[in-house]
Amino acid sequence: MAYISRWFAQCFKNTHMILITGILELSNGCIMLREIPNEAECFILCAVFLAFGGICVTLQTMSATQNLGLGLYVPGKIIQTCISLLTAVSLAYMLFPSNGISFFMFGCMILICVPIILVSKRYSEKRCGNQE
Repeated sequence: MAYISRWFAQCFKNTHMILITGILELSNGCIMLREIPNEAECFILCAVFLAFGGICVTLQTMSATQNLGLGLYVPGKIIQTCISLLTAVSLAYMLFPSNGISFFMFGCMILICVPIILVSKRYSEKRCGNQE
């Protein structure tokens, strides 16, 4: 993480750097959330980080399940992350009304997550051989 912070921090805004860090490694991403002043954004990003778990956790899972393979692990994590994102945005809209979570942002999240969930579902059907 220190390497990324040192060499790439100037390329990204603070919020984007926190998002990248959280996607790469869960613990550091959650620690960096304290730098975001908007509580609703912190809440949403924390939900996404916890649902996804980070690329480091995915690589650790790959290492532990070498002989078994990942199968539906990655599509499942993507679906879990999208559902957590939609739930967190909905809850943030209710819990933090003064922080500016707009209905437009909620709509954008739906437009992003629904196709990802559908593609992941199609992928998992192909992997399992349960095509209709």
